[in-house]
Amino acid sequence: MVISTHSPLLLEAAWAIRMLQANQGAPGALFELFDLYNSPGMRDVFNAVLAEKAVNSFYFEPGEKGVTTRDISSLDPCSEDDSIAIWGGITQLAAEHLT
Repeated sequence: MVISTHSPLLLEAAWAIRMLQANQGAPGALFELFDLYNSPGMRDVFNAVLAEKAVNSFYFEPGEKGVTTRDISSLDPCSEDDSIAIWGGITQLAAEHLT
């Protein structure tokens, strides 16, 4: 599945899922995150998301020779790479809308 967005909320969800995957998080954390009822069907979905699915984020970076894509999947706010730290500019755009 591919989702194209300018929404920081979807990137926050991607970041949270990747953090749970990296730390062997339980599906219960996703029920809490999304404020969902813990049903058997959704438990199966969340188990699959945490155990089997890859969650990647790409930034379409404009440049002099056109647009290139960059993998910013870590979404690490402490990254020295600005494209990763500001989530391809999404967090910066969101902050500008708040002011």
